[in-house]
Amino acid sequence: MSIPGLRVALFAFVAFATISPAARAGVVNWIGTTGFWDVAGNWNPGIPQAGDSVFINVPGPQLVTFRSPTAITVGSLAVGSAANLDSFAVTGGALAVTGSYTGVADTAISGGTLTLNGGSALNTFSQSNGSLGGTATVAINGTASFTFGDQRGAGTTILNGPATISGSGFRLDGGRTLQNNATLTWSAGQILFNNTFSGASGGPGSGTINNTAGGTFIASGDSATSIAASNFGGIDTGADALFVNAGTFRKSGSSALSVTMIGVAFNYSGTVDAQSGTIQLPDNFHNAGTLTGGGAYTTSTLTNDGHVAPGNGVGNLKLNGNFVQSPVGIVDFEFGTCALFDTLTITGTAVLSGTLHASFQGCAPVAGNTFSLVTAAGISGTFGALVVSGGPPGVAFNLTYTSNSVVLNAVVGIAPPLLNRAVSRKAHGAAGTFDLPL
Repeated sequence: MSIPGLRVALFAFVAFATISPAARAGVVNWIGTTGFWDVAGNWNPGIPQAGDSVFINVPGPQLVTFRSPTAITVGSLAVGSAANLDSFAVTGGALAVTGSYTGVADTAISGGTLTLNGGSALNTFSQSNGSLGGTATVAINGTASFTFGDQRGAGTTILNGPATISGSGFRLDGGRTLQNNATLTWSAGQILFNNTFSGASGGPGSGTINNTAGGTFIASGDSATSIAASNFGGIDTGADALFVNAGTFRKSGSSALSVTMIGVAFNYSGTVDAQSGTIQLPDNFHNAGTLTGGGAYTTSTLTNDGHVAPGNGVGNLKLNGNFVQSPVGIVDFEFGTCALFDTLTITGTAVLSGTLHASFQGCAPVAGNTFSLVTAAGISGTFGALVVSGGPPGVAFNLTYTSNSVVLNAVVGIAPPLLNRAVSRKAHGAAGTFDLPL
């Protein structure tokens, strides 16, 4: 027997029961202590559902762990407050936040995926596996630690506090940008673009590391091995992986035989400092910033359009490869004493132009002193300008060339000290060639 009114009522009840959880978009509060996201008794009015605004703010501090095997999307997530320093961890599953995420204390990912698609601010952050993804800008304002895992998606992670990369390294994919505004110390593992924590492709688009003008990125010790990109073929070759350095990239604290390779496109206007070991640059590298240090660089050919400054203070810088000094390039040599001064050793050939600058800080040379500054397997061309600062009165300088060396000579000067200084300033500040008096 059919009762039309009853059938309509039952249909309406079933429809309401089916759609109401997905459409709830309410406010959900954590009421438990340390515990798991997927336990209903930890929430009021219940486990968060799609679109909900989620708040974890209870006395403690407490740790809330997301481990759900079911993918969940919420509207926003706020963890902790100034009074309650609660923390949040993702150990498995997939949690997406469409709006903002704020973490007053610690946020940790050791498995699973956390996807942030709204502007987010974190205090401290650690990642030992799993993935941080999404399209949002994520600012980490405290310390950050990476021992493995990946970050992916079109968003940007900004490091505003000190950060470390160690353990098994770090991976970027899907067009993600990692921006360093502070000090990032990399002591172990590989930095790998165009790859994920599972070893699979995260889709086209490799990612970018952006070390800003205020950032210092340190490859520390012998285990900071390489910055590279995976090639999955087709349109996902990793060729778009990019390292941008407007700040300082430094290799330090390593043995003499240690090599750190930059195997992706490297654009920089800042400083690269090989204090120890060797930095392997991309082949046919154009220097637009400052290359310095007392270690070594390796590339097929280094073209200097910026500054090359040997020494950590005073010392020898070695280039494994060929050297081309462009007309706008400058090579700087400092003299700590007349016996201890900067030198540049080139294993390949050197084609010279541009400017050689010699700065006498702790040395007062006399006429007849000679200083061998550059050695190479073969030398052609000459420096277009010689600029000397700090030289004593009555002494002038010139350069002589052999087939494999450049020598700075101190000679008797004929111009008064004031004129020497004026010429030196003019040579620094204007284009062209200015000869110091002999």
